[in-house]
Amino acid sequence: MDQTVARISSPALKLFDEELKTALAPIARFAGLETLPLVVKSSEFKRSTAAVNIDFLVTTDFRTQRFAGHPANANHIPIVNNPQALVKEKADARFREALDASSLRGVLREGVVGKGAQIVCDEAYALSRSNCGCGDGTVDCRGCSTTGRMTCRNCEFSFSAGAGKVTCYGCHGQKGSRDVEGKWYNCGTCGGHGTIWCGWCGGSQQRTCESCGGHGVHTCRTCAGNGFFTDAYFFKMEMTPVIGSVATKLPPHAIECVKEWIASGLKAHAADKTSSVLPWSDFQTAKASYPGWKDGVYRATLPVSCEVTHADLEAEYSGSPSVVSYVRIHEPRFTFPNFLDYELVRIAAKTDRLAAGRPSAFLREISNVKGLTGGLRDFVSTNSWREYWVNETAAKMKGAVSSKYLDRIARDYQTSLLRFERNAVAQSLFTMTPLVSAFAAVLWYFGMFGWLMDFTRDTRVVLFFLTGLFFAVVMNYAVRYSTRRKVEYEVNGISLLTLGLPGRLGCFAVGLLIAHVGLWTSAVYQ
Repeated sequence: MDQTVARISSPALKLFDEELKTALAPIARFAGLETLPLVVKSSEFKRSTAAVNIDFLVTTDFRTQRFAGHPANANHIPIVNNPQALVKEKADARFREALDASSLRGVLREGVVGKGAQIVCDEAYALSRSNCGCGDGTVDCRGCSTTGRMTCRNCEFSFSAGAGKVTCYGCHGQKGSRDVEGKWYNCGTCGGHGTIWCGWCGGSQQRTCESCGGHGVHTCRTCAGNGFFTDAYFFKMEMTPVIGSVATKLPPHAIECVKEWIASGLKAHAADKTSSVLPWSDFQTAKASYPGWKDGVYRATLPVSCEVTHADLEAEYSGSPSVVSYVRIHEPRFTFPNFLDYELVRIAAKTDRLAAGRPSAFLREISNVKGLTGGLRDFVSTNSWREYWVNETAAKMKGAVSSKYLDRIARDYQTSLLRFERNAVAQSLFTMTPLVSAFAAVLWYFGMFGWLMDFTRDTRVVLFFLTGLFFAVVMNYAVRYSTRRKVEYEVNGISLLTLGLPGRLGCFAVGLLIAHVGLWTSAVYQ
């Protein structure tokens, strides 16, 4: 890389030169070169100031939550007669604390700008207590009218047996029975009476109330038996830092770098304002206007002043004028606007013809551009993969190549690869069918198809389709494996081919055919 007049200090120029070589290295490898014949014609850097307003959007919210009894873990929260006034006082203090200049600078350094709302606080500041209408935490039982006893349902409707009695379960009310000689014997359970005392209530016709357990009252569900409620008064505050207006003469690409720097946290900013390369920043604090606490949204603004070194350098590549854009934040950021398009246009002019041939011929023709051949060798012939490859390649090249030319080349290669894959799938279907059939013959020899013939006709129909599906799956894996090997051998890369609908239907048809032949031959031999 050649440079002419240096207009910055020698150490800074040396640092820039090394960073530029590092940025150009992957682009040179992409182009199949050791180094790029990129000649920088000027090395004039500019140091520009950017005034960026960081807006802190603060949202406040006040809510009340009722607890039955005393809320857990709330012993440190005071119970007051006028909780709204206390919460307002506490919220006002937290709001002012959050909008303090040192707090805002701390938030800015943490890298939360543009990442959504940050909860500053969500706390209960006060409690108030009120009595429940139940009084002591209990309510009367309606089932027993507070007596704790209720009518026994076991003997309640046993009118023939008498009060407190039920029909004898031993003789079922017959009082006894006769033996084979006709002699009468009284029932041993009821003594010949036909009834016995009720086992639930012992003949008292009253039993413990099932609803209240004999207590006559229930625990009040409203206050959970505490006899009072506690209202907790909460204050919640969320802060959302965003980048507001930017006043600067920086070029657009440098402005984006400054925004990324601020969003990442400004954790590393140069303290030396005289540095000719490293960025420098300073916090200036504007006092946020605050009329007092209430529900709503407030905006506090923190101006940040940044000084950034940048350059739009004139360059020349293969006799054609070019531009190199540079800005230094955390690390050097270079862009090389499409200066390699000259090479891509020359390649794209012949890819229409190459698309009709084999992928190996396509790759050989562009083998001098290593970045293209290296990426296309592992290409998956889907539109989503093509778009991904184009975007990733363009990003790695830092703007040195245009996405439209990359997409044109990738689309032509995709056409060639798809045609080859379709032919390879058809060939694999033809070559794998005898192998899968041989596998089926082995299973037939060991009696699998004969075993299927032992089932009823309706069951055999179901098993026929299941067997066909099994051989279709085996065929699918065999064809896919064979096709992938053909593609990998063709492109000298990795294939992640999956069969499309035509290939899967072909495998399914072969699977059904094998199942049909196997069952038919078994039926003939039986």
